[in-house]
Amino acid sequence: MLYESAARADEMLRLNVEDLYSQDKRGRITAKGGATEWIHWQSGTAQLLPRLIVRRTRGPLFLTNRKAPAGTPTLDVCPETGRARLSYRRAEEIFEENTRLLANPLASSDDIEDLDGWTLHQLRHTALTHDAEDGTSTPMLLTRSRHTSVRSLERYARPSVDAVARHVAGTSSGRGSTLHRGSEIGDRGHVRRSSPRVRLRGVEPAHPGLPCAPRRKLACEAGPAPGPECRGGACSESPVVTDSGSGMP
Repeated sequence: MLYESAARADEMLRLNVEDLYSQDKRGRITAKGGATEWIHWQSGTAQLLPRLIVRRTRGPLFLTNRKAPAGTPTLDVCPETGRARLSYRRAEEIFEENTRLLANPLASSDDIEDLDGWTLHQLRHTALTHDAEDGTSTPMLLTRSRHTSVRSLERYARPSVDAVARHVAGTSSGRGSTLHRGSEIGDRGHVRRSSPRVRLRGVEPAHPGLPCAPRRKLACEAGPAPGPECRGGACSESPVVTDSGSGMP
């Protein structure tokens, strides 16, 4: 649920059953500063939530396995089971212990006591990083993470080395064809205006006074401003045709 929603662990642990809108796959949370905001999840969480809630209709969503000790605030006690809300410290311990082999796939189960597992915060970090690698826009990342500035988002959304390699491999062919098309445009001819004459490369000379051919007309119109020689598409002077090899008229 933390990974799918990219929510902060402490916000998630403050969720109550009545804060869930299961049909819409979203929940209402109390964010930093006391503001009410929304988190969204996917099908995996939607399938598991009923098993977690069972028949409860109110109270803390995540509970310990024990009855709440005396003096526990009422808001942190399930009114239907009497169990206490799961604390951040205990949730972190459970998650870290159960992910030690996942975080160290080459390690042996005999060494599990000496291994370190993942942290709850890494789920949020990983979710935002994967979103960034998948091309999620910056406005969407800001909304999903509920950050207020791009600077605060930067430390989360850092694509991995493998993601950068996939990106380069996936875009290399497209970039190459774009560069080639640009090169072709440059090779077809350079139209520039110098003096009152229209200089073209690689076109047949025109007779004075005849209407410009399409390419000549485009060349005439491409100048900073039509000169007196260009009257409504009729050139009073022949364009100068330069040889592509020597550059001489």
